[in-house]
Amino acid sequence: MDYSFFQMHPHYFVNMNEILLIRNGELEMRNGDCIPTSIMNKELINDAIQSFVGRL
Repeated sequence: MDYSFFQMHPHYFVNMNEILLIRNGELEMRNGDCIPTSIMNKELINDAIQSFVGRL
């Protein structure tokens, strides 16, 4: 989190600054990529996003 990167899925780390849209089960990034989010870690991911937004 110190560098705004977070593991959203076992195969993906994302830069929280580049998230454009949050949908159920995926993130749309500013570059147009859609990244799946881990269903098992849904609450952890939601908490991380809320913490990041709260720092802005």
